Amino acid sequence: MYRVYRNLILFCSLILLIGCSDSSDNPTVEPPYAQTIAEAQAFITSLMDERNIVGLSIALIDTEMKNSSKLIWAQGFGLADKETGKEASEDTIYCIGSTSKTITAVSLLKQMDAGKIDLDQPIQNYIPDFSLQIRYPGIDQNERITPRTLLDMHAGVPGDLYNGLFILSPPWYGKYVNWLLTYLQQDYPSHPPETLASYGNTGFVLAGHAAYLVGREDGDDEDRGFQDFVKRTVFNPLGMDSTLSEIIGKDLPNLATPYNQGVPDMPLNTNGTATGGFFSTVVDMSKFLTMLLMDGMLEDGKQFLKSDSVREMGKSERTQLDTSSYYQPGLGLDSVSLSAFYGVAPNQGAYGRAWAKNGSTGPYNAMMMMLPDPGLKLGVVVLSNSDTAGTAVYTVARTCLLAAVREKLGLSQNPEPRPLPDFSEEAITLDSEIVGLYGQRSPGAYFKIEKRDATLFWVTNPYGDPISGNALTLKTDGSNAFAVEGKEWNVVFMDREDIYGNRYLLMVRTGGEEEPPGPNVVSTLGQKIPMPEELSLAWQDRVGKVYMADLMIGVSSDPFLTFDHKDGLLLAQTPSTMQVIYPQDDNLAFVGDSTSRGDGAITVTREDGVERLFYLTSGYFPMEQVEGYTLGEDEPFDLVLRNEVPLSVWRKFTVAQGSEFDGQNVEFAVTPGNDLDVYVLYDERGGMLGFKLGKSATIPIKAGTYFLAFNPAMGSSGEKVLSSRIVD
Repeated sequence: MYRVYRNLILFCSLILLIGCSDSSDNPTVEPPYAQTIAEAQAFITSLMDERNIVGLSIALIDTEMKNSSKLIWAQGFGLADKETGKEASEDTIYCIGSTSKTITAVSLLKQMDAGKIDLDQPIQNYIPDFSLQIRYPGIDQNERITPRTLLDMHAGVPGDLYNGLFILSPPWYGKYVNWLLTYLQQDYPSHPPETLASYGNTGFVLAGHAAYLVGREDGDDEDRGFQDFVKRTVFNPLGMDSTLSEIIGKDLPNLATPYNQGVPDMPLNTNGTATGGFFSTVVDMSKFLTMLLMDGMLEDGKQFLKSDSVREMGKSERTQLDTSSYYQPGLGLDSVSLSAFYGVAPNQGAYGRAWAKNGSTGPYNAMMMMLPDPGLKLGVVVLSNSDTAGTAVYTVARTCLLAAVREKLGLSQNPEPRPLPDFSEEAITLDSEIVGLYGQRSPGAYFKIEKRDATLFWVTNPYGDPISGNALTLKTDGSNAFAVEGKEWNVVFMDREDIYGNRYLLMVRTGGEEEPPGPNVVSTLGQKIPMPEELSLAWQDRVGKVYMADLMIGVSSDPFLTFDHKDGLLLAQTPSTMQVIYPQDDNLAFVGDSTSRGDGAITVTREDGVERLFYLTSGYFPMEQVEGYTLGEDEPFDLVLRNEVPLSVWRKFTVAQGSEFDGQNVEFAVTPGNDLDVYVLYDERGGMLGFKLGKSATIPIKAGTYFLAFNPAMGSSGEKVLSSRIVD
């Protein structure tokens, strides 16, 4: 279908060029990359229609263009706002999500150029308050966490601690970072430093904070510290005038409305701008890409970043556990080795020369790809305001960039992709070594390889469905790989060793094509788990209990924590995650394995004889400790602060069938209130029934048992009064 569209657009473009030519002797000059643009336009239009993508913008850059702008093409497609009918354009503003990480890396490298920071020194040299509890003794664990390992995702710090990251208020960066550092001081790493690339957000908050601390100036606003620092050191010099870090309450007519399944969503501010909070346009981002493709130089000839520093961004510290064909991070880059471009950029070794960074906040999605080698020097950036564009931005960027490569180099077809590696010599084929349980990324947590009818069988979701899966058949082609029933790719089992001598039996996918990584996919699916010891009585007692989060900033995706025990594994579950955990004693359990990217541990304390389990930056307490509340009454209470952040307040109430509140709209109010207070109502099973922002919340109630969570605005303190009443 795409080829038909492409040919049609190419034909129409040629007719248009002929029809627009004048009658002079000067022939019409075809604009640069006309074929690429026509092909990309057709592809984007078709793909947006197929996936119901609301809006999308794209920019193409060639920094080897002479006597003209390096920005070849920028265009918007679809709508920035469905309600107003405003069309997307090259000036539409989108949240760029984790693409912000590349900007953070550049801001830190600027400080390296100034001699203020060293990539390979402990991050504690620049953030004295940073530390983690020792999970890996004897390896200088905290000293190995450096700016470099943070920027290339090899630091091993807990990956995704989302609480307080995205907010409905103005940023309170200074308090957020201090609160996060205090939590980390009692937390544990997820992985040994320098062993594997594990994607996460916490590390980039730390890297950005280190850059800010060494580069800040007198008078910087603490609550906007990193944001203002990057504006001063990166955006202003690059002329990125439409790029910003705060949007709530701002008059931004070019801001794209975000859409989830076609329904408008709420754009958010963030305290974690360094990891995923900048907003920008494709034109502004093209200026950023142009600087990188010109080895740190601006179009006016000024050197913004040292060329060696740009080169350093493409350095891949790949380890034995980094099997992925796509995820081979550089500094602030997801990949410095794109399989699809191997035929024209084969030098994808220590300093990879085919770069990419993706970003997603759900409804906002972003992708940028670059080919920084001389003779190529091409880049593309794609931004969208639709959750349905999550993987499409990869495909659009790759399709456009491949077309540009063909047109620039005069190729008749796409370059050859990187061939699959040969794992035959190290592959394990003995059933007795392969059979067992394997940890995998949340929310799956684990899978199982077992024997069925004399063959291996992959039970992909043993927790939810212990029957279904795929048969594995050893191939006879000498690859020592197993064909996967119903799939066009294989798996191999390998025993790999990290730099500390620890062994990992990995199940690795080889082959096939996927939208994000491209052709000839290689990726780790799971790591074999040794069978844990029998649970202690303390952990057995926690199985089946429900724990409530005592600190939810805004709306938390993890308000409840429960434990289950299945297939010999202890599982920690929240509404958005499920992880295998490994008890070390009655008060400590480590989280996950080589595939996990969440918190590093669950630690248990006791306050007034009540257990409090610290996990994902919150303290969880038993559900039975929630105080009861009687509708219609006024209840005074005092807010409690933890490291300057107010704790959430839970109340439980029951509405009897036929009572005065059954079937009524009930207004809840906490006074004195704040416009940024959040009220969330859950049913007895933990399902969210209502969410309101403001000084009060009106929610329809019928007979049943409910839990009300009140999440105070930042800065709240003192005595409050909870009241409720029936309203029309």
